[in-house]
Amino acid sequence: MLQLSVMKKGTSKFSKIFFSRKLFVVYIFLVILFLGTFFLCLPWSSKERVWTSFLDALFVSSSAMSGTGLTTLNIGSYFSVFGKFVILMLLQLGSLGFITIIFLVFYLSKKKIGYQERITVQVISNKEDTRNIVKYLLKIVLVTLLIELIGVILLAPYLIKKYSFWAGLGHSIFLSVSSFCNAGMDSFNNGKVLGSLTLFQKNVLIILPVAFLIIIGGIGFGVLFDIFEKKENKKRRLSLSSLIIIIVTSILFVGGTIFFLICEWNNPNTIGNMNFGEKLLNSFFLSVSSRTAGFYSFDITNLTQASIVMMDILMFIGGSPVSSAGGIKVTTFFILLLLIFKNCNSNNNIVIFKKQICGRTIIKTIRVFMTFLCITLLSSFIILLSQNGVGTFNQVIFEVISAITTTGFTLNFTTYLTTFSQIIIILLMLIGRIGIIIISLMYTTKEQDVAIDYQDVNITIG
Repeated sequence: MLQLSVMKKGTSKFSKIFFSRKLFVVYIFLVILFLGTFFLCLPWSSKERVWTSFLDALFVSSSAMSGTGLTTLNIGSYFSVFGKFVILMLLQLGSLGFITIIFLVFYLSKKKIGYQERITVQVISNKEDTRNIVKYLLKIVLVTLLIELIGVILLAPYLIKKYSFWAGLGHSIFLSVSSFCNAGMDSFNNGKVLGSLTLFQKNVLIILPVAFLIIIGGIGFGVLFDIFEKKENKKRRLSLSSLIIIIVTSILFVGGTIFFLICEWNNPNTIGNMNFGEKLLNSFFLSVSSRTAGFYSFDITNLTQASIVMMDILMFIGGSPVSSAGGIKVTTFFILLLLIFKNCNSNNNIVIFKKQICGRTIIKTIRVFMTFLCITLLSSFIILLSQNGVGTFNQVIFEVISAITTTGFTLNFTTYLTTFSQIIIILLMLIGRIGIIIISLMYTTKEQDVAIDYQDVNITIG
């Protein structure tokens, strides 16, 4: 009886972790991921009508679903129209959030949405309560499609003129969705391994709409809805979270633009030979894209070392919570800065703008930062060992940060990854997209407060 009791207890603990309803969103993500991999493997997905290797298909599928953009194959030259459509669907599902799709299925089929599912959405979306969850998710879908449609309208005229009508329209749709998803993938076949938007580096009709889509996609639905509600009710104030996101994002955009402009001003291999307007345009675009978008308008392998380090920092910070962007998020970065320059009050809270950030949020901030940092360093070390001397430390750390922050930049290194290194990068891309979700969900389990007072211990620090 004792043995059965122990087994039952162990089984219950195992199922609580791995079969929790809280993690159903992660399992749906994996199902869609492998379905996408299967379709990309099929001969119909390649222009040459050949079977694509499972690892390459999994790499591209993971990159699309996570909104990263890293790829071992050239999207434009390798994949057929069907293959590009599969990638486009993966991009869209990754951006909308698979949880949104699941809820739409529940809604359209008129099935009851359980309390646990509502809690899951609340945690993922940072919503204050579980009221009007379906309405909230419907708004996300509609706003996403509307913004992407605006992107297509802005991009289509030039691309249709440059290519044929259907080809230009297809490129416009793919580029608009990819930009809003902060994915960095493009469907252009310009004869280069990773050409991105280098063909349009002096074209404001392409660069500015793409930058607009990246910014909107990376700022987050919470901020967008907060701004809309403020416009409807002018007396209403923006939430502290929205205020922080807008201020920090603006500073990073402007600061990054100025930094790249100064560092690359005389670099003939990047923006050195451009006029002032073109230099400003491309520096701004690099600053915007470095926040997890992954598009580039010139060869970033020719950047100065200072610019590459700045890109590492911007990628690591990433975008906003509840957005298409990755990274530790600007709110996490802001709270980390507050911990450096401000002292906590007697309740271990930080006061800012006449409001206080609670200790629980501070602990979560440190947990997210340390998790990202440890995974980045450990993964870089493992890849360096598995590459057998191929690739420099700068290339490896850049690739790892790009993968875990779902940015998609590379210093011409992705195609040189060994099979084992590719698997590591795939895991990093998935961690970057669903890792924070898992961390958030795992710490929403109810913990019983134990009425035990422990002795305080002072530990020497610094």
